[in-house]
Amino acid sequence: MSQIVEFEPQGPVLVVRPTVEYIFETETVSAIQKEILDQVASVDCANLAIDFSGVQTFASNFIGMLVGLKRQLSQKGGDLKLSGINDRLMEIVQITKLDQVFGIFSSLEEAVQSY
Repeated sequence: MSQIVEFEPQGPVLVVRPTVEYIFETETVSAIQKEILDQVASVDCANLAIDFSGVQTFASNFIGMLVGLKRQLSQKGGDLKLSGINDRLMEIVQITKLDQVFGIFSSLEEAVQSY
């Protein structure tokens, strides 16, 4: 499988960019989770900002992965913030009340600066 997530350290924050437009398959969700956890461990960073500007939509299993990831990061003193969410994703986020769980920002810059 080709790289499905890109990473860019920005100060105390690790920027995460999924490179797939549609995140539905369990295998894709698992691969994204593994790549993120491996990168977090290798750079020893617990503050993440995920840039969804290249993602069109995702399934409920991905939402579960995000919640679990936030919990893991919180245990390490970190946090997970979301940015670049399109209207379709925002509808999913609001219906599932994730907007009450995650810091959500219109731009990646705002998400990174919020740390």
